[in-house]
Parts: sequence; structure tokens; C-alpha cells
Amino acid sequence: EANSTAILVVRNLYRNRDGQRGTEWNCPRAFRRASGAAELPRVLKSPSPFMQPRSQNVRFRNKVVMVTGGASGIGEACIRMFAAEGASVVVADLLDEEAGALCRAIRAEGGVATFIHLDVSQEAQWSAAIDEIQEKLGRLDVLVNSAGISGFVHDRENTAYLDRIMAIHLRGCFLAIKHGAPAIARSGGGAIVTLSSIAAYEGFNGQHMGYNAAKAGVLAMTRCAAGEYARQGVRVNSVVPGLM
Repeated sequence: EANSTAILVVRNLYRNRDGQRGTEWNCPRAFRRASGAAELPRVLKSPSPFMQPRSQNVRFRNKVVMVTGGASGIGEACIRMFAAEGASVVVADLLDEEAGALCRAIRAEGGVATFIHLDVSQEAQWSAAIDEIQEKLGRLDVLVNSAGISGFVHDRENTAYLDRIMAIHLRGCFLAIKHGAPAIARSGGGAIVTLSSIAAYEGFNGQHMGYNAAKAGVLAMTRCAAGEYARQGVRVNSVVPGLM
């Protein structure tokens, strides 16, 4: 499921170029639930381009791609796929050990990978991260905001956890766009991809209601940002994974 979502993230950047509005892409499980279809969407049925030799996949050559939450899950899958496509990748995460191991693995395959310790809810850390990317890599072309925490918790009415959800999912998304879009515009344009959830549309038993609200907010913020930054050459779209 994480790999399927990552494929949609990467292909999203090529299938919506008008930049006028956000696009929501469902990953396979959510697609089947919504449509009743027995088969996967056509975009996922074709042979994956990421299974080909590295030399044949260079759509992101000379591009710099930053992925928050890039050390595990969907974020890690995105990092690996962008690296396979020739991008210089930036793993932004709180998981130092996992992120370091991922960067070393990519470098061992001949790729370019940088780790930046980042708490997406902290604006000062965002400013420092973008400055470091500019200093080390000279540009930023793509930002995938994948950092997040689970909505399935024992205490579903915990106010402290609500605050944490909002800080990471909503504030983190806002800060990603606020600091990422200008940097991407300075590089000549590019894309931001936010990660929402099927929880933006459906409620689930056992899930903190704040998670649903935050993911719906991510979609609303994405739509607004898509129009706001289109004239600067920055596309802002969202991927909507199902349950994992």
C-alpha cells in the first residue's frame, strides 16, 4: 500500500500540469471502496517504471526532492522511488537512525541523499531546513509533505493528542507550503504534494475525530494553495491514501 501511494505521488507530478487546482488521488484500497471496482486504476495496472534499470528512469535528474516523514512508510517509499528516478533526495524526519540508514543505502546505489532532522510543527526548523537545502544542493524542485501520526489511539477524546494531530498534520502542512513554495518558485517552479487520507471523507470506529478533521483541513489547504501559488509556477496537489 505504501509503494502504491508513492507511485501515485510521483506520477501525480506528471499528470496534472495546469496548476489551477489541487487534485485528490486515491490509492487502490480507497479506490475500490469508493467505486466498487474489482480492478486497480489503470495508472497502477501498467508495469511500474520503477522496476526498470536506474539508467532508464531519469525524469528527476538534476532535481532536488524533499520528503517529510521520509524515513519510514509512505515517505520512505517516495524517497526510494524519487532516487531511482535520478533525483537528489532530502530525507526530513525525526528518526535520525532510520533516515541515516536510508541515505546510506541510496548513496551505495550511486544516488544523492541528504538527511535533515525536522519537526514539521516547528517553524524555525523549517526555515533552517530550507536554508540548508539551498546551501548544500542549490535548489528545491519538489516537496512531499508525508509526515504524520496515526489517528487510531486508545483514548479517542484525548485533547493533548488532538493538539499533537493538528500541530503535525495541519500546522505541518501549512509550514511546508509556506516555506517550500517560495524556494520551489526560486528554482523555476515545481510541485508540492500533500498527504491527506480517506479519513477526510469517511469516519472510522476507533479513530480520533481530530485526525479526520486534520486530513480534511489538508485538502482544503491544498486547494487554496494550488490557486495561490499557480502563477509562481508551483503546483500543489494532494494524494488521498486509504487504510494501511
